[in-house]
Amino acid sequence: MRTSSQLALVLGALASLVAAASQASDHVRTAQQACKILKRGAVIHRLSVHDLSGRYYCDYYDPVFWTKEFIVLGLRYHDRPEEKVGSNLIGWFGIRRSDGELFEWNLEGFPEPLREPSAW
Repeated sequence: MRTSSQLALVLGALASLVAAASQASDHVRTAQQACKILKRGAVIHRLSVHDLSGRYYCDYYDPVFWTKEFIVLGLRYHDRPEEKVGSNLIGWFGIRRSDGELFEWNLEGFPEPLREPSAW
């Protein structure tokens, strides 16, 4: 009986450690982490008019624009000479630091839910 209670205690401690580690890994701490989330979100949510998978990059200054709750990055893509674009900026986005949720960043400096996906 004593061995089983010790085993239960050890398993409970391990479970709480795993839960704490998984919660800590959800936090976004750097612009590089936020950029990975933004580039993945650009494909998943189809943030551009055309499929630009593999061509996205993040626009940010060092130090990065942070709020208490968000890291704000511009989403751009590597354009090709034949595309003749005026700007390769897709938009500005806020990545919530606590959980990595992706939001559009409006001109007033506030997050908004993502727009409907493009139909490419």
